[in-house]
Amino acid sequence: MHSASGKVRPYRAEVHRRLKIDPSACAPGHALQQLALVDRDKEAVVQLFGGDLAGVHRYVVVAGALLAIDCRADALEWTRRGMALPASWQSRKLYDLAADVLAGDGELAQVVDLRREGLEALPDSTSYAALREAARATGQWDGLRDGALALLARRSPDAHPSRCCPTATSTPPGRHSPRRRCSRRRPGRWRPVGA
Repeated sequence: MHSASGKVRPYRAEVHRRLKIDPSACAPGHALQQLALVDRDKEAVVQLFGGDLAGVHRYVVVAGALLAIDCRADALEWTRRGMALPASWQSRKLYDLAADVLAGDGELAQVVDLRREGLEALPDSTSYAALREAARATGQWDGLRDGALALLARRSPDAHPSRCCPTATSTPPGRHSPRRRCSRRRPGRWRPVGA
């Protein structure tokens, strides 16, 4: 590591020289981010990658950068902070990052709880599928399926899996529901043709 820091020193000096010339320049700012990763400096990573932390996307970026330097607990903490913000389509990445960290730590029951929270925050078929996968891995899916479907029906009726994929609800073994073609009614909403 010592020899690597010696090689980085002239680069670091050049980056700071260029920032003095033009503080708004993009390339030196990116170089500072990369130096923070090389230094494994958590505070600098949060400051440089997070910026003003104005939206969910910034929390995704911070958590990803912390994972890049193997600060798993800190990354998990930053995903949780981002999840506390109002949910948006970018929130899904926070749930995915957190689930990966928890699964990597062998905390499969916590992954199921997290995926349930994700379904409540983003009630759609993608969150439903993520919960189903996590719950099946722990043998909990049979006990959670009806609640998950009810949540979808209550929070986002058009996203209910049975509206587009009849096999998402329970079908007796050996019997297959006929596949129905789906058509787009409005952005983000699917429904069966003729329904």
